[in-house]
Amino acid sequence: ENDFTSTVYLISYSLNAGVDWCETALSFVTLSSPLIESLSHEHGIVNNELSAMVLGKNLAVGGSLSFCQLIDQDGVEAMKRSATPLDDGSGIACKITCPSATTLYHVIVSVENGVTPVSSSQHPFWCIPEPAIHYAYPKFIAVGESTPIVVYGNFHPGIIFECRFEGRIPSVTPARHMIDSSSLECISPAYSSPQSISLEIIGLVETVLLNVIDPVRVEATIPAVIFSGSDSIIIKGNNFIPGGMICSVQGKETVLEVINGTHAVCKSVAEAKPSSVALDIFFKDARQISDVTNITLYPTPLIETVSPTSGLVYGGTTLVVKGRNFRKLGRSFCAFGDIVVEANIHSSIHLSCVTPEIAAGNVPVKFSLDNGMTMIGNQSFSFVQPIVLHSVSPKTAVNGTDLFLTGKGFRRNVTIKCSFGNGHGDFSLAKVVSSTRASCPVVARTFGYIGLSVVTSDNMRISGAKAAEIYNHPLVAVTANKTLFGSDAGGQEIELLISSEADELLEHSAIGCLFGHRSVPATVTRSVVKCMTPPWEPQTPRNVTLTVNLNGMEFSKNVLNFEYIEAPRVTKIHPVYVSTSGGTHVVVSGVNLLPMGRVSCRFGNHQTYGYFDSTLISVACLTPSIDQREGEIYAYPLFLFLNGIWIDSEQKVYFHEPIHIESLAPRVISHSVESILVHGSGFSAVVPIHCQFNHSSWSTAVIISNKTAKCPLPMDKATELIGEELSFSLTTNKVDFIKSPYPLRYSNDDMYLTHINPKIGPSFGGTRTDVYGYFKKNAKMKCMFGDKTTRAIYLSNNHIQCISSPIFMEESGRVMIVNVSVSGSHFLQQSAGFIYYSTHFSNDMEISTTHGVTSGGTMVTIGGKHLTDVLDGIKNIGNVAVTPVVKFGTNLASNSRVLDSNSIVCNAPSRDGDFSSVPIYLSLNGGVDFFPLNRQFHYYEKPSITKIVPLAIEA
Repeated sequence: ENDFTSTVYLISYSLNAGVDWCETALSFVTLSSPLIESLSHEHGIVNNELSAMVLGKNLAVGGSLSFCQLIDQDGVEAMKRSATPLDDGSGIACKITCPSATTLYHVIVSVENGVTPVSSSQHPFWCIPEPAIHYAYPKFIAVGESTPIVVYGNFHPGIIFECRFEGRIPSVTPARHMIDSSSLECISPAYSSPQSISLEIIGLVETVLLNVIDPVRVEATIPAVIFSGSDSIIIKGNNFIPGGMICSVQGKETVLEVINGTHAVCKSVAEAKPSSVALDIFFKDARQISDVTNITLYPTPLIETVSPTSGLVYGGTTLVVKGRNFRKLGRSFCAFGDIVVEANIHSSIHLSCVTPEIAAGNVPVKFSLDNGMTMIGNQSFSFVQPIVLHSVSPKTAVNGTDLFLTGKGFRRNVTIKCSFGNGHGDFSLAKVVSSTRASCPVVARTFGYIGLSVVTSDNMRISGAKAAEIYNHPLVAVTANKTLFGSDAGGQEIELLISSEADELLEHSAIGCLFGHRSVPATVTRSVVKCMTPPWEPQTPRNVTLTVNLNGMEFSKNVLNFEYIEAPRVTKIHPVYVSTSGGTHVVVSGVNLLPMGRVSCRFGNHQTYGYFDSTLISVACLTPSIDQREGEIYAYPLFLFLNGIWIDSEQKVYFHEPIHIESLAPRVISHSVESILVHGSGFSAVVPIHCQFNHSSWSTAVIISNKTAKCPLPMDKATELIGEELSFSLTTNKVDFIKSPYPLRYSNDDMYLTHINPKIGPSFGGTRTDVYGYFKKNAKMKCMFGDKTTRAIYLSNNHIQCISSPIFMEESGRVMIVNVSVSGSHFLQQSAGFIYYSTHFSNDMEISTTHGVTSGGTMVTIGGKHLTDVLDGIKNIGNVAVTPVVKFGTNLASNSRVLDSNSIVCNAPSRDGDFSSVPIYLSLNGGVDFFPLNRQFHYYEKPSITKIVPLAIEA
């Protein structure tokens, strides 16, 4: 019923439902909750054992153990020890050891009776490090001033400390805890004179040494008006102590350099902003001991440009300095190294000075406007010796051309430029080669004669008053009168035209032609540039750019194209037979026969005229007239003169005696006339002669003698020539024609036969035979097959048709040939052979295969001894090709052909859904006549598997 009271109960028991009770010596204690009311110590030192009294209620119960525990803020036990009850029962005594520093723990008392422990409420307990002094600030105390001293160390807020100042007059004051546990504040007494004192925190071993000093005083600054960029300012005053003083301007602090007790230098001024500002000085270890004064700062002068940056060693060059914030605060000067010259301030942005005489070289230049207090600028000035120019080459150039200067006074360590024109501002950087030589590229905006002088890097002339002179030539336009191409071998002269205003200057200049990236020298005469083509480089394009350069620089403002072509090569000439009388145009064909100028031809040693035939893209040569003995033939090699060089065609032209026609016999011809005799001169069996009839029909003449030739008549054109007057010519080359003065006349009185088709047929006759030649429509004509006559059917002037008559052949016979002729009023002289073959062999014919599928394609072979005899006989007696055709019933087989002259093969045709047998027929004349073979071919459906039974059998 009472949480804070423990009660002891005696234990009795009953065995008869509470009627009788038996008492025992046992007791049971109810423990009320322990309560901590206070601790004798609220903190402990790390690693030090502390005996603390814990006061409260129910902390110790007779017969039960009590324990003291430290628990961190996460509830983790850090320490547990048994406790000793106090004699008066008011609490317990605990020994506590802190495991770590500056940590808040909680103390808990637990009471255990061997069954379930009962814990008390928590009480805070701090573990702190050992109190100690680290250092104190400030270290100095001004005479007459009571000063707060902050002592830094380990000071827990729960501990009360006192300060003791040990000096000429000791003093003890309470210490005030600062915000955290790391510092205490002690207030010093006011001391009347400088002295050394010690500060002690009572209870601690350490002490701090302090010094009482006189206050610092500032009397003046030297100067009081300065540039904000000044390096330093001198301070005059009292009580300056070396080694520990600071000066501050606008919050920028730096060490005060103490010269002695009354003078010091402050260097923090350089970064201060222009204005009237306060200058503070104080001690580093005692900022409360300080003094302040005011100084005036002007903006620091800023150098922006210095011109020029070079000049002659003799001095006298006016140096113009531009910038900002120029103000005279004392002597103003320019310092060239160690040499100082006066400076004139013209305005806040402009000052000037004159360079002194000084040795050659680069000299640093600085400026001061306040008698050296502030040095500004970080420039360099080059003092150079004068340069003397002796010569400049080349005298004629284009922009970009390197000029080569000779003279004296050039130096590699001095930057120089070439100046072109008269104050136009055209400059280029020069490259010094030696003390006597230099070079620079032409850079000029004007053309014509312009001056050239040498200047320094900032354009100060150092090459004397008189300038050299060059001619700056403008770029030229380049054209060509001809297409530009040439042989891969090079060595070909080409001409280019340039438009220039100073041609006479170029004749003595280094002109070149640039083919792609290769330059070759050129010559100039007035506006004509001539150069030789270089050889083509394999693996490079055949089309290259072509320009003109002057002294190695691009001289033409436009670009031409030059094409390299394979070396000209002759592949054919026509004709090769010509008359010695000359005048024949010989056409020369080949590769790259493209002349750019005059073409000449040479037959042996006979030179003659040639020209380019653009229609044929070839060269033509006119043959010369050559003296020749009768019957002689001369073979001359042909040479061509193209693009300045002679080319060997590696071909020969044969010159022969001129041909003449004196007479023709006969002059009236018909189909019965096979040839005509030509009488004349110049005929040679070595030179082929062609006969031309009516400008369209040709034949080759048969040479009988040098005065007689025979020309066969071209019968293939006979029907077209009937009744006409025909021209007749002879030629050896189909270029030059010798025309007969006597025309021929073709007579149409007789009919004639040329050929028949087919040329074979079966012995039982009936073959429809086409007969070709010349026939008269109204003539009564018959065809004769041997001695058998049959009717002729007229179809046209050159086509009639006849039916072959049957012929008896012995059974043992195989083939027979007869003449086929046509008769009108009389028989034609011409006839054609017709071969009869026996069909008795059909009885012993051998056929394989005799069965095939309805889809067709089965290969069938037809053979037998008698068939072989027939095929061989046709071939032997007439050399006529057999054209076999096989028929299955009414359907033609495919791919019928003779195989090895003893059998015929074919592919059976298809037969839709019909499984019957059909007879086989054979034709040997292309299907004109069929005869039965007395054999059958059986069609069946193509096999297909639909089912297999059984699908499994015993092994």
